[in-house]
Amino acid sequence: MVDQQSVSARDQSSSEWRQIENRNIAFTIGQLPLTGVGLGQKYLVHVQPPPLYDFIYWQYITHNALLWLWLKAGPIAALALWSVVARALLVGAAIFVRGRDRRVRGSQRYRSRLVVSQIVFSSVDLGLTYSRSMIVLGTVLGVLTYLADRASPGARRGRRRSGSGMNILRAVARNIAMLTASRVATWTAALAFTIAQARFLGPGHFGELSVALTFAALLAIVMDFGLGTQLSRMVAQRTDGHEDALAATMAIRVGLWLLAAPALLLACVALGYAPELRMTILLLAVSVLLVGIANTVASFLQGREQFALPAIAAVAQGFTAAGSAAWSWPLGLRSPPSPTRSSPRAP
Repeated sequence: MVDQQSVSARDQSSSEWRQIENRNIAFTIGQLPLTGVGLGQKYLVHVQPPPLYDFIYWQYITHNALLWLWLKAGPIAALALWSVVARALLVGAAIFVRGRDRRVRGSQRYRSRLVVSQIVFSSVDLGLTYSRSMIVLGTVLGVLTYLADRASPGARRGRRRSGSGMNILRAVARNIAMLTASRVATWTAALAFTIAQARFLGPGHFGELSVALTFAALLAIVMDFGLGTQLSRMVAQRTDGHEDALAATMAIRVGLWLLAAPALLLACVALGYAPELRMTILLLAVSVLLVGIANTVASFLQGREQFALPAIAAVAQGFTAAGSAAWSWPLGLRSPPSPTRSSPRAP
């Protein structure tokens, strides 16, 4: 029991505000029990609460985070959360019962308590919308998988291969370092290249180039279609037919390009773009095809845990493109300006 006289006026005001909020939550769920109000939408106000100046999103996010999911996306979202919680507690109980390692069992009790405490906290405060608490919950759920593997019957056999496990960790660290270095190098070259483009091309030509790059990016999205990730997964898991997956993925990407590129050029003609801009888009479309083929090979090699060649190729491609453009700019600056315009024709 809590002595009412020991509760501050601020705490009493906060408790009364949350009671009004709970009435509004119940009213909103009663009005929209199956669909909720939707993400980004305000919940319905049946009883107007006092002004809350330090929390501007009070009508979008409720303190009761458990009912907030139902309020936003209906009972399916609430059921999804409770399914995750129930699965985590069941896996935790299985680890505690079947685990042979005392350290694993002791650690699991701590993880299960964290899951329960997170749910209890979310019932009274913003437990599912604060990044810190969600990072803790996500980490706990991820560690559950590791503890389940340690508690499995084959865990003892896995410990005998601790040397190979260390080798795997070293290989992972090496691959991550190579990918990080290549990405930093290519992003640095791309940033410098973009700044140089805006500096030397001027507003008009840089705008034309931005339009062409936008079309090329759309073509790259259509051509990718998630095939690179699928190829790496198939090769890494050594699934049936992974030997022929490289040729099949490359053929699919080329086919998607052959379907999308003509449509892209027809759209440029329909929009009335100047021949110079259409030629730029065509050249970028061809480069997207070549880059897509190279990325297919890189995905295949990454599935085989061969990261050195794709990383070196990515860095070489980025700096070669930037160097070629820097070499060709003086030639373009000496040429007479084109009288054509890239804007669409007036109707």
